[in-house]
Amino acid sequence: MPELRSDDGLQLAVQHNASVIELSPDKDKPAHPAARVITEMSMASLDRQLNQLNSLDAKASYLGAATFALLAGFLVALTTKPPATTRLEDLAVAVVAFTAGALVSIGYTWWPRPVDAPPNPLGLRERHWDDPEEAVLRAVSDRIATTFEDGRTVERKKAFGIKLGILFLGFATVLGTLDVLLIIASGGAR
Repeated sequence: MPELRSDDGLQLAVQHNASVIELSPDKDKPAHPAARVITEMSMASLDRQLNQLNSLDAKASYLGAATFALLAGFLVALTTKPPATTRLEDLAVAVVAFTAGALVSIGYTWWPRPVDAPPNPLGLRERHWDDPEEAVLRAVSDRIATTFEDGRTVERKKAFGIKLGILFLGFATVLGTLDVLLIIASGGAR
């Protein structure tokens, strides 16, 4: 966490990770160009991350559509030719269970998580109205860094949910195909 200190009231310094960055108390003096570059690059990284989160949500949507299509097709197949043996019925139950597991993992992926997109204009105005430009840029950059790390956690959880959903859907597809083929081969219920 950055620590603010004052040196004889002449300048404001931010100490962060053993380095000291001097901040000018003069509000009319423009910020150091590096401060703007860092903040702009941080905002661009955060925008890319938010796009990645949207992409993961889209992938979860496609996975959900595939899961519902598999479930509908499998139920139609079972309705057309019911299983002839208890083993085939048990296999059908396993397919439905794996499909349910895929749907639960998709729900986990879609579950709303807090995603912040700083800077918050209201917070900037209320907290940093009279601060020097470099201090505002530092505050925005620090908030972006914190939000980026929070977003990485959300991204990992969404990716895990999608991988788990794909795994469940894969098992459901293989077992469903096997069940339908065995039902067809056995002639269905008699």
